[in-house]
This record gives sequence, C-alpha cells and structure tokens, in this order.
Amino acid sequence: MTRYRVVHTTRYEFEDVAAGCTLEGRLRARDTPFQTCRFHQIVARPLTGKRREFADAFGNRVTAFTVPAKHQRLEISAINVVDVAPRPARRAAAGVSWQAARLESGSALADEWAPFLSATPLTAHDTDLAAYARESFPTDCPVLDGARALVHRIHRDFAYRPGATTVETTAIEAARLGQGVCQDFAHIGIAGLRSLGLAARYVSGYLDTASADLGADASHAWLSVYVPGLGWADFDPTNDCPAESGYVTLAWGRDYRDVAPLSGATKGAGAHRLDVSVDMVRETTAAA
Repeated sequence: MTRYRVVHTTRYEFEDVAAGCTLEGRLRARDTPFQTCRFHQIVARPLTGKRREFADAFGNRVTAFTVPAKHQRLEISAINVVDVAPRPARRAAAGVSWQAARLESGSALADEWAPFLSATPLTAHDTDLAAYARESFPTDCPVLDGARALVHRIHRDFAYRPGATTVETTAIEAARLGQGVCQDFAHIGIAGLRSLGLAARYVSGYLDTASADLGADASHAWLSVYVPGLGWADFDPTNDCPAESGYVTLAWGRDYRDVAPLSGATKGAGAHRLDVSVDMVRETTAAA
C-alpha cells in the first residue's frame, strides 16, 4: 500500500477585478477498490463563501463554492492524501475477445454503462478514426491486447505538444493534427474504442513523477475500457502503459467536460491567465 500526498494548485490572474465567482471543483480523489482518500481539503485565497458538496451522475465528489470578495488574483489548492493498493493480475479475463466485450443494445450491461458507449462532441469519431482503431482489433483479438495495442499506436503516432490544442479540441481534430496532450490522446482512444461498440470512459487524476515521463507535472488523463468479467481496465496513451502503479484517480466521466477539475463563472473579470501545478509526494509505503 503506497500513500501519496498530492497538492493541486490553480492560479488565475484576471484582466479586470472580479466582483466574485461561483465554481465547482472535482478535486477529491475517488474511493475505489484500489485506493482510499484519507484526507481532502480545498483552500482558496481569497476565502470562499458558502460551500456545498454532492456526488455527480458518475459518483465523483463535487465541491461547489463561491468567492464573494472582489479579487484580481485567485488561488485554489486541493490537498489529497491517498492510499493506493496494487491491482490484482488480470488473468481471469485476459482471453475475452473484443467482440465478446461489446455491450449489445438492450442488455443489462449496456443499460448500466450507456453513457460510456455513446459519442460526445469531444469523443465523436469519423471513418478515419474508426478505421485507425479497428487496426488494433483483429478478429478474436483479446480486448485487453487490442486496447494495449491501440494505446501503443497512439503513443507512437501522435506527438506530445503542450499548447497545440485546447480543452475544446475534439478527438477528430486532434487526430488530424497529429499532436496534443494527455486529454487529446485519451479522447482519441475513447472515440476509437466506442466506434467498436466497447464501453470506454475518460479518467482524470495524477501520476507519480517516478512512474512516467509525460504528464506528471500537472493533472493527468487516461482512459478505461470495460471488460465483462473483469471490470474497468485503465490505460495511459501518453506514457504507453497500463494506468496502474503510480496513478491516483480523481474523477471519471464521458470526456474532459464531465471531469474538469474546476469550472464555473466570474463576474466582470475579463480575460484571464491560468497556471496549474501539481506536487505529488510518495509519503510512505503502509501495511495493507
């Protein structure tokens, strides 16, 4: 069992003085079979006003709050202390073919995971993207092998270029550009998996700097594919690996818009500059 302390700090500097703002944060690490959030706190400067906590449609913990004071700079730090356990081997479901993993319309599983089967504006596919994904899934290929092959090809074929895309860039646009960042690579993979009838979801979180080369200095994103008999299997196209050791899960949804760490509105602030930093420290290796 590994314990991580993660401090995720977002700084806004506005063109004009904001009269106040209303925000939603999806910044609390999830509790899953493989991780437990031991401590969570959001600290804001200026101080927040009213706060409300609730779970969204995907079970992510949301903190809604206001900053009533006038401000031209806003800093929000989310602190999480999380225990992460090793994941068991996947041998039981390793042989499930991708055709068998498709969730047929009208089945109980298709109804349960319906949000992760349908395209969204950010994860829609065209014929080129669908054909690209299909190359990784020959007939009777085990779904985990196909997903791993797709992730490897995305890592190989698309360049990691911060600033080349925005949070509004779609999977189709990023694929045509041939470059992007972690959220684009996750969207491309999800679009491809859904084009094959496989359930796929977008995952946000953090990555230990000792575990990978890219995406570890900010919040990170990867994808999950659903395998009957196993559950959700996580893969990181940015670093060409399963998203297991060294990963902390924050939230999941259909695409980035469902799990944006912070969203909301300000009053009269004009344009803004954004700076995000993540400090992830491995505190201890605790007994299970």
